[in-house]
Amino acid sequence: MKKKIKYIIVLLLGLILMTSCNMTTPQNTHKINYYLNGEQIDLEPSSYQNGDSFTLPTPEEYLNENESFSGWYLNANYTGDIVTAITPTDNENKILFGTTKNNNSSENDELTKALNITNYSYTYEETDSTGTYYEEYKYVNGIIANTYEDYYGDTYTDYLYKVDGEYHYVYEYDGIWYYTVEGEENFELYASYIIEILPMNLDVSNFELNENGGYYFAKEDYLQTEATNLMGYYEGEVFKSFKIYLKDNLLDKIIIVSDYTDEYDTIELTYTITFTNINNTVITVPNATHDTELDDSSNPKIEEVYSMTTGTTVTIEGTITGIYGNNFFINDGTKGILVYCGTDDTFSELIEPEANLIVTGTIASYKDVYQLQYITSIVLSNKTYNVTSTRISDLSQNNLKNFVNDLVNLKNAKIVSLPTSYTLTGKDSSFVVSINDVDVDVFISKHVDSDVKNELYKYLKTLSVGDLVNIDNLHISKYDEYQLVVSNQTTITEGFVGEVKQNGISLSKTTITAIIGTLKDEILGSVDVYATYNDDSIKHLTVSEYSVVDDFVENKTGTYTFTYSSSDFSASLTVNIITKEEALIIPEIDGAPLYEVLDMMGYDSTTDTTYGITKGLPSVGNPKVLVIPVEFTDSLASTTMVSDLEKAFFGTSEETGWESLQSYYYKSSYGKLKIEGTVLEPFNTGMSTTYYDKLQKEYNQALDAYLNYETDEYPENVEYSIIKAALEYYDNQINYDEYDTDKDGYIDSLYIVYTRDYDSTSEDSLWWAFTYEYYRDDIELYDNVEADFYVFMSYQFLFDELQGTKVTYNSETIIHETGHLLGLDDYYDYDTTTGPNGGIGGGDMMDYNVGDHNAFSKLLLGWITPYITTSTTITLDLNSFEKSGECIMICKNWNGSFFTEFYIIDFYTPTGLNEIGKGSSGLFSTSGIRIYHVDATLNSPEDCFSIFEVTKYDNSYTDHRLISLVEADGNNDIDNNGYSENSDLFQAGSIYTSAKWYDNTSANFTLIVNSISNNNANITITF
Repeated sequence: MKKKIKYIIVLLLGLILMTSCNMTTPQNTHKINYYLNGEQIDLEPSSYQNGDSFTLPTPEEYLNENESFSGWYLNANYTGDIVTAITPTDNENKILFGTTKNNNSSENDELTKALNITNYSYTYEETDSTGTYYEEYKYVNGIIANTYEDYYGDTYTDYLYKVDGEYHYVYEYDGIWYYTVEGEENFELYASYIIEILPMNLDVSNFELNENGGYYFAKEDYLQTEATNLMGYYEGEVFKSFKIYLKDNLLDKIIIVSDYTDEYDTIELTYTITFTNINNTVITVPNATHDTELDDSSNPKIEEVYSMTTGTTVTIEGTITGIYGNNFFINDGTKGILVYCGTDDTFSELIEPEANLIVTGTIASYKDVYQLQYITSIVLSNKTYNVTSTRISDLSQNNLKNFVNDLVNLKNAKIVSLPTSYTLTGKDSSFVVSINDVDVDVFISKHVDSDVKNELYKYLKTLSVGDLVNIDNLHISKYDEYQLVVSNQTTITEGFVGEVKQNGISLSKTTITAIIGTLKDEILGSVDVYATYNDDSIKHLTVSEYSVVDDFVENKTGTYTFTYSSSDFSASLTVNIITKEEALIIPEIDGAPLYEVLDMMGYDSTTDTTYGITKGLPSVGNPKVLVIPVEFTDSLASTTMVSDLEKAFFGTSEETGWESLQSYYYKSSYGKLKIEGTVLEPFNTGMSTTYYDKLQKEYNQALDAYLNYETDEYPENVEYSIIKAALEYYDNQINYDEYDTDKDGYIDSLYIVYTRDYDSTSEDSLWWAFTYEYYRDDIELYDNVEADFYVFMSYQFLFDELQGTKVTYNSETIIHETGHLLGLDDYYDYDTTTGPNGGIGGGDMMDYNVGDHNAFSKLLLGWITPYITTSTTITLDLNSFEKSGECIMICKNWNGSFFTEFYIIDFYTPTGLNEIGKGSSGLFSTSGIRIYHVDATLNSPEDCFSIFEVTKYDNSYTDHRLISLVEADGNNDIDNNGYSENSDLFQAGSIYTSAKWYDNTSANFTLIVNSISNNNANITITF
């Protein structure tokens, strides 16, 4: 059993670092590759389309007369479920593995019986010249237990088993047992050892009995095949012997010997597998809690479901807040939704009050209200959810729609009418209540449990029109209008009896801190005043219903008291006025924050050291880059290629018709970065482009083999050979040390610009634009420096239109890829099947190659110094961000580091670098306040392999985005893979109050846009 986990780090390093300049379209056609007994065979169909459904073929033509087929598996060890069909939900390439069995096994009946066991346990030893690796496995009726020793000598046992057709992996951490479910993040990584349980699918006809030795041995012609079937494929290993020992006609021991050869040496490996307690093995799986971190990353929050398209299949989790029949409301603390099962009682045993469930179904809309239908799976969840009931005092339709499917309650609602029928079964009923003279129907479904209904009806029959009641555990749905819905959990009790009297007033805030210059009207306008009553009700007071007395002096620091009075009651507000310097944190930024953390990242577990991550192009100063034009025997460089590149890279705005690389970044960085460099004469590889097409095809095949564990050798990128040859060619002509401006031992940045036209139609083509790092096994020094980050791109990009406009030289691809050299990740969404859909709406240089860089990017690169506020009410002017770099941050927990969660706010204008692309690809064509929500929490060093993985979150694969645009119109178009629109900017008079952190707690600030002019915007932020 080969342990493949040690290759995962290399795989991630090779895949994650590669960054493409444009989004790619998901493929609708998927390949099917078939392997029989380790050899690839030709079977049809060899591909399928999204949505196809058919039974997989059996390899009848490859079977001998006495052979039968074992079925198709998804791994080369033939473990897990047999795959029988392609289903409409399949949407990826398939590699299928199968074996044959000889049906004439009478000569090996004892061996056949010995291998045909249900329950067994065994110890596994792998011995070479350095020592012995030991593990113990137990297998009982599909439950697997794996006991092993870690690096520190501590012993652990992990478990793998199926629950309702789904694998659960159970493990211990700090004395607590956790489980994660098949399909969740890291499940395959965690469970990979156990998944490699001995398959026991050996062909006994390929073994002979050695009577003298008392063992069965694999015939020479079949030794490699049978040993590989059992142990897995390990490149460089040749098996020398395979012996199976029986005791009392039961498996006793398997001993396999091989020679393993790597590039340095050949060692002999001995695998000893000793079986014990056959058919008497017992496994007790410990109680475990669902790993909540994995849980959160795999399934969307319920509130996120409301921004998804109907017809989408989704899995959600939450606690039941109400039941009627087989239908129930489920809530995870962010929002509730109805799970509609109709007459389907498949899951009725799980539908219990306050049960915590994981539900899979299809998003549907009934009467414009979202719900889940066509439920395919409901399982118990061990996670708990913080669900609260909201008190509703405004029964208007506009207010009720805000709480659809949520858990709500009423206080002192007046009975307007009672049910016309009290039938317990087969008939719906309703009654009407009102608060503040606004009526609403309370609907009682015929599916509500008859015993529950009987108790409700008994109480309702004691009531009269005009009586006051309290109703708990209601939900809001819609028929012709929004209505309240009774469930099995609903209770009705008597409301307040007696004269309702005011007993005080309350304020929405009792303390305000604001900066000097804040006006009294701004303070008064930020506070809501309520009258409180002895029936626990409240009333929002208008300014004419209360008075305020204060000692406030404008434009003077100090502490002031505002006393609010209504009737005979009063409440006080304390106002602290401080200076702007006291109110705002203006951090000191000595360099680029992104680069300052690189030495903290990257971890080598074998040496227990943090090794640091290399950077590419310095983001401040005058770094010098090297541009190498590359031509081929069938695609020679034009006579103007060098001068064209010199203008595209280092020319003036006038020479390009827009911007060169140098002029763009000089403007975007506010003069802090001026990229200089050299364009060399074209280097001819001496090969044709078709030669490299062939190499790329071989590379793609080798990569597929690596990803499918058919080899442990990761293939080398095709362009590496071009880079190496070019660097060697120019080694005696230039001094490479001049291009290491930060003197870290690496050439800051290489641009390999090839003459061939680019290929935008194939994901597997070499001919595209991307940024990568140059990794070679051997250190290659050129003037005592190494190559590292590089851009590989086509010369033809220079002559594309720029956002529909013809320019002399289009440098947008160079500029975008240089963003990667500086350390910025793509902000578009690579994979819509994981995490939230959409990037930041398109309108950014690192999203859709348009406009300027956003405030977060410039912050990372050390180009701006933001204002930071945490709890102080502040009014300030923001000048055009494109011109000034002014912005303000509101941090969740400011501790002096920008690698935290925050909102960043600036004044966007369609000027300067934004002008040519305005109105296209999501780039705003009007001015307004722009708000981004950022979670730049640092990644763990052991999970960071490149500068693009410094942060824990990204915009493609994580459960929430690294950076997202707050849409002022609230339409969530970006979540549906749409562009940002002008309506996503906040305009004069806009108020933003709904900011939340990603843990679903309120951000507790309100932003008011007071005014907007051509040059600046005035905003107020209150806490």
